[in-house]
Amino acid sequence: MALQFHRAQRKKVKLRLAFAGPAGSGKTYSALQVSFGLGGRVALIDTERGSGELYAHLGEYDVCTLEVPFVPEKYVEAIRAAESAGYNVIIIDSLSHAWAGPGGVLDIHGYAADKGGNSWTAWRQVTPRHNELVDAMLQSRCHIIATLRSKMEHVQVVENGKTVVKKVGMNPIQRDGLEYEFTVFLDLDYNHTASATKDRTGLFDGLVFKPSAETGARLLEWLETGVEVLPRAGRQPSLTVVGGGQAEAGGAAGGNAGGAGENCTWPAPEADTGTGNSMGHGPGEAVNPPALERDTFDRQQQAAGHAGRLQNTGGNHTRSTAPSGPDQPARQPRAAAQAPATQAQLKKIFATAGEAGLDETALHQLIEQKTGKQSARELTKPEASRVIELLLSMAGGRPNPKPESAPLPPRAANGGRMRLF
Repeated sequence: MALQFHRAQRKKVKLRLAFAGPAGSGKTYSALQVSFGLGGRVALIDTERGSGELYAHLGEYDVCTLEVPFVPEKYVEAIRAAESAGYNVIIIDSLSHAWAGPGGVLDIHGYAADKGGNSWTAWRQVTPRHNELVDAMLQSRCHIIATLRSKMEHVQVVENGKTVVKKVGMNPIQRDGLEYEFTVFLDLDYNHTASATKDRTGLFDGLVFKPSAETGARLLEWLETGVEVLPRAGRQPSLTVVGGGQAEAGGAAGGNAGGAGENCTWPAPEADTGTGNSMGHGPGEAVNPPALERDTFDRQQQAAGHAGRLQNTGGNHTRSTAPSGPDQPARQPRAAAQAPATQAQLKKIFATAGEAGLDETALHQLIEQKTGKQSARELTKPEASRVIELLLSMAGGRPNPKPESAPLPPRAANGGRMRLF
């Protein structure tokens, strides 16, 4: 077959994000905060004996708990079940168990080596199973956020002129080189601050910051820059959906699963019945996280004005959870020129208008003059881009500030800046 080249074109992609850090660095918390910024339904695959539910006060998300043995096929089945259940974000907490947990890859390799008598040839049986897990993450239709435990070591650092010993996280507990598979790889320290060891987006280059919902919103803006990609048709898993939702049955995730055949049960989206719910919210609504940065997050979501936005109703934050069930027609993709402005674009319009010294009335007048639209929420993506460029020029070309920053790490004994993670 003749090889062909084509013009490079930026496409919309799904996030592949990893958080690595020692115990207590805030891996699960950070993953949840970023997932809320990405929007949509969140599924958490928990291998930490129920610790994933300790943050239920942050907002709404669903949990599937995996039990030992932590064979790769269990992870694959859980990922595919979450895809079929209609989730937008999948958090894997933690991916380290698939490698070094009971029944994980290292245990599987040890059994194979003991049986065959050769440690090198045993990897022939193990590597394909681990590769299937990596492929499931890379090919998923959902945003994937994985947490990884870090190996612990003690180092000497200088703080306030004194040498102190600190316990720090080093290499993540997973297969060497797994960092290459992620779009962004963030290391966390005991102060819950993150620094990027790999960042294809360029958003976090040289920054030390605390991950939040705002971080997820910035990532979403970058991910949505480009043309639409047709969804991938894949094999459906064996799963059960609770609450009358749609469930599709499929085969098991490969042979020698060692327990992978157990079903992963996800709750179905709540249908809009028109009767409201017990919490006092209207039909098709659900309570949204109270712990998010409300000022920034609410303004971003209220400006969006389209399905799936968050609404501030009676002091409670609500999010539409109407499902796309089998009885509802498939939503046709919009043409690129008619697609509405993204939430990230709207947020940037308001922020840049403030930098340019425009109040709400002046901003609406500018938008009407340049596009003929009455407000920012009526803009299409191309129109929003033009408005942003105009506002940046009015503000003197100053870009928006980068994510919230934190103090730089202390200097090492040799006077250089020491990167702990």
